[in-house]
Amino acid sequence: MSGVKLTSQTTDQIPFCVPSKDELLAAGVQFGHQVQRWNPKMKDYILGVKNGIHIIDVEKTLESLSNAVNFLMSNQSESPVLFVATKRQARSIVRDLAVQSGSYFVDRRWVGGLFTNFSVIKKSLEKLEYLERVFMEGVTDRTKFEVNLMKKKWDRLSSLYGGIKTMRVRPSAIVILDVCYEKSALVEARKVGITTVAVVDTNADPEGIDYPIFANDDAISSIKIILDTLAKAAMNNRNTVKVVHNFPTFDTIMRLESSNLAQLSDDNGLMAQEYEMSSEKGEQDSQSVQKVVRRRLRVARKSTNQIESSKGILGKYQAQKEKDKNN
Repeated sequence: MSGVKLTSQTTDQIPFCVPSKDELLAAGVQFGHQVQRWNPKMKDYILGVKNGIHIIDVEKTLESLSNAVNFLMSNQSESPVLFVATKRQARSIVRDLAVQSGSYFVDRRWVGGLFTNFSVIKKSLEKLEYLERVFMEGVTDRTKFEVNLMKKKWDRLSSLYGGIKTMRVRPSAIVILDVCYEKSALVEARKVGITTVAVVDTNADPEGIDYPIFANDDAISSIKIILDTLAKAAMNNRNTVKVVHNFPTFDTIMRLESSNLAQLSDDNGLMAQEYEMSSEKGEQDSQSVQKVVRRRLRVARKSTNQIESSKGILGKYQAQKEKDKNN
């Protein structure tokens, strides 16, 4: 991305260019909200009014974005950055950029107490990791009812904590797209002393934000150019530990369970041959051997039936998830 480099005092710290003024204008970062919805504390960052809509001063946007990039690049903490954007039009954007930059993200709903009650939230994160590990290993020793409950819980926890499931300490900073929409996240970050970087539109209050970025927080093009710049800054910080995300899907589990099913079928055949061979050799009098073989056969057949029934549940969940995604 070509553009104007930062001021001389920050050029040595930031090796890449922030968007130019023309690129910001082309993305529509200057368009604010309607005049009647404005926050008076934003008057110093508003250039004027056009067609009943406040126009943000792009020079202020460029300056504030440069300051935010400077902080994310020079942050000395090893803890990754957390991106928060739960608006529908920003979910896929923040998810992709956070994965690329090795950062945490929240794209569905902010869970109350994520910062202020992190010790309790961490138990939910550990539960999510446990469920994923169980599903990867196979659910052959559980009933159909148990598998159904586990998948419902996994689906709920994954939607809430999928982007932060490996987080064991609070992040070093939080990047918020809309401070009005993500008010709870901003309040919690202030309370625990986490540095805040936030996109502030004309209807928001910039006070109390460590690094406000004055820009349009609704247009997709504006969201992309701002978050992309911040994600690159976080990615180029060598002090921060990068997060490696892993998002197992129902398709992955179905393939694993299918392989488990094939393995169990092979085991059934081997155990049946073992029982027949023991009979041919005249070992019928050994009651202990026959009991063990019969018990193993019963367990294997029961597990096979459970996997076959659970595949129907998996297919139903996959179809519902695709339907929700399309909506």
